Amino acid sequence: MKRINLNLKQLGFSFITTIAIEIARGILNESIKEVTPVDLYNAIKNNQDLWSTTPEDIKKAGRRFKEKFGPIIEKYKDEINVDLVLRWLKEDRPELYSTIINTEGGIEWISRQTEIIKQKIFEEL
Repeated sequence: MKRINLNLKQLGFSFITTIAIEIARGILNESIKEVTPVDLYNAIKNNQDLWSTTPEDIKKAGRRFKEKFGPIIEKYKDEINVDLVLRWLKEDRPELYSTIINTEGGIEWISRQTEIIKQKIFEEL
């Protein structure tokens, strides 16, 4: 019985973690819904800091995400990385994915931006 309870706890924790990561994906999609490939190309070329231009409502969504899922996602926050973001972009916004991978310095830029935004959202956990 003890083993079954432990397995159910692990399953529940895994399920909640999956939901939290999908919410992070939704926040990303919401924050870039109006971004065009030209906008993205210019941001990469100008080394634009995305956090400084992120609208306040998106930042608030990030803070709410941290409040709801912070303790859970803290253990898995390293899984939210540039590879995951690129996979999401490839699936959800292939035109932006293409812009990143085909622009010189694009991968490095999105990697830096991912870490900066993640740090801002998860700081003080």
